[in-house]
Amino acid sequence: MIDKSVTFTIDADIYEKFCIALNLTNETKDVAVEKCMRWYIAKASQIYNPKLLVRENEDANSDFYGKAIQRIPVWALKSNQYNNKIIRAYFKTVVATGRATIDIMERLCSDENNPELYVPTFKKITHR
Repeated sequence: MIDKSVTFTIDADIYEKFCIALNLTNETKDVAVEKCMRWYIAKASQIYNPKLLVRENEDANSDFYGKAIQRIPVWALKSNQYNNKIIRAYFKTVVATGRATIDIMERLCSDENNPELYVPTFKKITHR
């Protein structure tokens, strides 16, 4: 497969938050942008699949993705907030195991010896 080079212009604020997210995930720009493009292709391809359109309409009331995409860049700037620590635990879990589970994230966020990820109320937050 031949790699392609892509150039585009984006808002400076979005780019700054993207760089912060890269720092949290330890990914390269190329890897992160390719993941975004794959997500976009998958999302766009649902238009051509009527079965997925029905499911998408059913899930419209629980659009957590839309809410998260607005809030995560703000959380990324505040490293002492629990939201930030939970997101870092999520990415650390995905890097280590390929997927994130509540059990693994709970272990990471419950370790007082790791202040970077420690969230004393994590179990209470996730078990409401």
